[in-house]
Order: sequence, then C-alpha cells, then structure tokens
Amino acid sequence: MARPKTFQTLLLASGLILTVGACSPPAGPTPSPSSTMTMDMGSSSQATIHVKDFAFTGANSAAAGTRISVMNMDGEAHSVTADDGSFDVTVQPGKTLDFTVPAKPGTYAYHCKFHADMHGTLTVR
Repeated sequence: MARPKTFQTLLLASGLILTVGACSPPAGPTPSPSSTMTMDMGSSSQATIHVKDFAFTGANSAAAGTRISVMNMDGEAHSVTADDGSFDVTVQPGKTLDFTVPAKPGTYAYHCKFHADMHGTLTVR
C-alpha cells in the first residue's frame, strides 16, 4: 500500500512544479505595452514634443536627420506642421508619432494646422 501513496505524492508534486513553472514570468526583458505609431522604423529613444492643453512643450532642438516623437495628450487630433512645409505630421488623440527631422540645420517654425493659436520652434543642429 505504501507504493501507491508514494506514486500519488510524486504525481502531485510534479503537478505543482509544472503549475508554478507555467505561472512564472518568462526569462529575459519584459516588453512594455506601447501605443506608439511610427511613420518609419527607428529607435524610440529620441526627443519628444508633447502636445497637452493645446500647447507644444518638450523638445525644441534635435540633431539634423534624427527622429523626434510627437506625443498627443489631448482629446483632439493635432499636427506639427513646419511653416516652410519641410515636415507635417498629424497625431490622433492619445497617440505618439515619430518623424525625421530635416537634414538641413536651422530654425524651423511650426504650427498645428487644426488650431491656429498653437505654434512652436524646432532648432535643427
């Protein structure tokens, strides 16, 4: 009789080990959720222009040809549109969008084409 009880104990212990192993987090880095939409591929560690309360804040300079993010924290769509037409991105509410900064250094005034009182400046170095 001792033999079946030992088998049952081993079976129960094996089941516990498998259950605990299945519930453990995977090895390695855990990806974080993201609502980022991008226009093209690239690193997500670039500077960010924030749009909140119908105003631009955050990054105001970037290296030529690098990528910059626009994070819209408002409940309406906004654009970051260069006055000279060198960049134009529209970001939906609650989303983030990346674009490539112009390759030519200089100062680029921009605005939101949906809200005339929203303006900013990006210095490309």
